[in-house]
Amino acid sequence: MERPSLAQTQPEPRLLATGEIAAVPTVEVAVHCAKSDFNRLFGALWSLVVRPKLCSVPSVAVTLIAPHESASTGIVEMSSHALDQWEAHFRRAAGPAIRQTPVTIFAAGLSPSSNAPAFVGTVRLSLGMNFFPDDAVQLSISVTSSRANAWQELAALRDNLLPSIGDNFCWSTLGFGFVCDLDNYIHATASMEHLCMRLLGVDLQDPFGGYVSTQHLGPRSVNWQVCVRPDWLEKRAKIRNSAIEAAIDHRGSLLWQADELPSVCDRNDPADHAAIAKYAALDRLLAPALYVPRLPWFPGWDELTTERWLGRWQEVQH
Repeated sequence: MERPSLAQTQPEPRLLATGEIAAVPTVEVAVHCAKSDFNRLFGALWSLVVRPKLCSVPSVAVTLIAPHESASTGIVEMSSHALDQWEAHFRRAAGPAIRQTPVTIFAAGLSPSSNAPAFVGTVRLSLGMNFFPDDAVQLSISVTSSRANAWQELAALRDNLLPSIGDNFCWSTLGFGFVCDLDNYIHATASMEHLCMRLLGVDLQDPFGGYVSTQHLGPRSVNWQVCVRPDWLEKRAKIRNSAIEAAIDHRGSLLWQADELPSVCDRNDPADHAAIAKYAALDRLLAPALYVPRLPWFPGWDELTTERWLGRWQEVQH
């Protein structure tokens, strides 16, 4: 059976700004490796994603979240020296043999304007916690962009990473995601709770890396594109042959695309209802490969909201 092909043209991002949060193009990549491979893989993620992404903006606000290392820069001018310092901070925080909390660096790129700095995008790199000194390492990187070519930019970022992380690649998702300023995070989580059951195609932001330690078990949700390494899929999930046949051969990985164009899947917008049905169909197709965790980074959410968001695609009628 001939596999579908990936469309070469992609739309401009559709932004949904509420003052506290926005829905923007987002790519997330999960990596799983032995502890001995950490330096190599961290180096690849830093040099191929973090450094070029942040060097492309004039100013940045950086927050490091780690045991005994948490710090925030405020807004500073971007420089190679600043990046070297933050890389050293992250490596030092990742050094202890036992870490009971994740290590995360979250950076928001800003472009100056006459009134206030304009959001350009974010980078979040996280290292999971380990209970035993020889535990495998979980790394996760998430990048958002508000540029006009965001979809092409983020797809290229993912594709350029794949050869460097090789067999340590688990999965990646590309689609809309919520993004917010960490300084307004408490208010933003309430806005996400109010919108999450309306905008079904917008993934939740995980700025603190609370989910990274279980990411190797599978994506928490489908999005516009889901990409997985075939042997990871074989080990983790029993996927029907029809699901495999529906995938796109993509740089040695399997890629599924929910619809021709990405969508926020707004339940209140009749124009999005066809996209909602297609995203729900992809969720049914890939259900065995998904890992549905609790959401430890949203402690203020109503428990029912959490449960219904995690199962939101199952509420969509076939």
